[in-house]
Amino acid sequence: ALATFASGTDRMVVSAIELIQSSLEASNQSIIQVSGRRVTGLAPGSSTIQGKRGSLVIAALPQAIEVSNTAVTVASLTTAVFTSIEASFSPSTPSLASNTSALIQLNQSFLLEGDVGYGITVVRFSDESELLLEEADGVLYTSVSPTVVEVNGSQIIAKGSGSGLLVSSKWAPPMCNTSELAQGLAAINVDIPAPDEIILTLTDINVATSTSTASHLGFSNRTSLQVQLRYGSSLQDMSLDSRTSINVTSTSVVVGKDGAGFTLTVADNAEFSGDVIVTATFSHLSLNKSTSIHVVQIASVKLSSHPHPAYPGSDTVNQTNMLLISTSGASQELALKLTATLTNEQAVDLSTDPQSTYVVTTGSSAVSVAGNVLSRRSGVTSGAVTLTASFLSETANSISVTVSSQAVEVAAVVPFDATQ
Repeated sequence: ALATFASGTDRMVVSAIELIQSSLEASNQSIIQVSGRRVTGLAPGSSTIQGKRGSLVIAALPQAIEVSNTAVTVASLTTAVFTSIEASFSPSTPSLASNTSALIQLNQSFLLEGDVGYGITVVRFSDESELLLEEADGVLYTSVSPTVVEVNGSQIIAKGSGSGLLVSSKWAPPMCNTSELAQGLAAINVDIPAPDEIILTLTDINVATSTSTASHLGFSNRTSLQVQLRYGSSLQDMSLDSRTSINVTSTSVVVGKDGAGFTLTVADNAEFSGDVIVTATFSHLSLNKSTSIHVVQIASVKLSSHPHPAYPGSDTVNQTNMLLISTSGASQELALKLTATLTNEQAVDLSTDPQSTYVVTTGSSAVSVAGNVLSRRSGVTSGAVTLTASFLSETANSISVTVSSQAVEVAAVVPFDATQ
């Protein structure tokens, strides 16, 4: 349907089919059926097509459509797959004063997995007429090689490298009592390069069994793994792809999947610690990539004593004597520090952790412990004290502290920022 607009000597002709196709109808609906832009012959005879707005005819075919009962046969079925369309015009700058020719070119270029093309099929009949088929006409596309392309309706999706007549088309009109009228094949060329990089991303590289003491330090027994392939600046997530496999070097680490990708879980009864190599492989690539996770255990727990109140650098000063402070009657106090060294060489301060326990094994009458602060009991002049500590089932070394009757003098008062 074309609409002509005129202004003086200028004329413009534009397509108006999108505006009026819903109002198109046959003058004799027993001869032809009009559905959108598709006209279907129903019986021999003739009929016109009109576009109406109410009772007003706003468009009409210049001549009637003749429906013949003479049968035609399918001469050929041509199928192609394209990924882009290019249009060129002659002259290159269209003018209302002259006719313009348009050349439409269908291109096919599958460069990455997941690139999408589209099937197009034209049927030629024995009377030389042609018909562009749509899915509603009963054209069905299937993949001859699913490892190269997969099909979703008229979409052709690249999966791997390959070439040949790899997409099949079949025409089986819904109104015909036959399984199919014709078949065709479309040429496909998919050339996907090897990825530039395999990227493995772990949410946590340190994990611990849920029954170990290390789990109380905030280590989870599970970490998530994302697997990606990088092609230039494009990333392809392979975490949920069935062609991706994950292998680990320990049977105590279980590989699973959730809605986001792979999971690595340490079994509850696992007593080992150390690195576990995690390797991603692909059924469609001769490439792999490895990373590692560390199963954390507490290697040792160390108890030490330091000046209290704390000041910058005081935790590096070991102090095992508790002296009186001049003639004030007050005594020095000690800060007890409990440090866990993990199998990944990380040090964790457990001094004020609620699960840490300090025990005075000898000399308990001379000192008391509040939190992690060791204080001289009132009235005590001197004594020898032995202490130990533990974090859950992990036991630390013992230290000796001397409660002395000697006094220490105040040499100077130095201000410092206690918030740092």
